[in-house]
Amino acid sequence: MGLSPFFATFNIQDFNMQILLAQHLSFCGGVKRAVEILFQLAREKNQPIFIYGELIHNSQFNDSLAAKNIFIAHSLEECRDKIVVIRTHGIPPDLEAALKSTALEVVDLTCPKVKRVQQLISDYAKENYQVVITGDPSHPEVIGLKGYAFNALVISSLAQCKYLPPDLPPKSVLLSQTTFNEDKFQLIASCLKETHPHLQVENTLC
Repeated sequence: MGLSPFFATFNIQDFNMQILLAQHLSFCGGVKRAVEILFQLAREKNQPIFIYGELIHNSQFNDSLAAKNIFIAHSLEECRDKIVVIRTHGIPPDLEAALKSTALEVVDLTCPKVKRVQQLISDYAKENYQVVITGDPSHPEVIGLKGYAFNALVISSLAQCKYLPPDLPPKSVLLSQTTFNEDKFQLIASCLKETHPHLQVENTLC
């Protein structure tokens, strides 16, 4: 026996609800820059353009790309002899090197703010710092950032602070995924400074 669908309508006035619209609704600066360059590239090149992974997390935007001869690639093999764009989140340096040896052309559209964090991590790693990153370990940006340091540690919540090794080396630094929550970052930084006062903190949030 099938179930009849149930529909309900609500009057928003019954909930004493106020809806606020932001004055500005748009992509952030890094994404806007990447989209403009991507579309210009698609107009200038007489062949398909491939993005290694989603340029941004926006399904409506991603679904519209095929009409502009732009496609999303998920493997190196899909990029062979193609024009390939690096997503705004960035990628690990070893993957970037592999892309450059596989693709016909590679255009780096990593957000400039993410590039800055990549460079900071690379510089600290060269000085043998233990790098700690606040962020989502499964997020493409964090995966990319980890590639710039040996054995980088990732913390995504205040509760995870207790799992950080108690014997962090004197040369240790905390940085962040650019889009991580600022309140969470500050709480994690304060917590870690209590137990590891020598820890340097770089606020790399947008």
